[in-house]
Amino acid sequence: MKQVYAKIEMHGNRYNDTQVMIEVKAQKLKKQKRALDKLHESYEEDMITKQVFFRA
Repeated sequence: MKQVYAKIEMHGNRYNDTQVMIEVKAQKLKKQKRALDKLHESYEEDMITKQVFFRA
């Protein structure tokens, strides 16, 4: 029975770790999307050149 509890705890920890990784990735994705939106806005307002836009 002790082994069953150990397995349940192990899977629970893996689930929690996975949830944390998903949250971190989601935050990174939001940050990158904001940066891309800002870059695109700068390009549309002729604040940066086409070469700079495509290099970024």
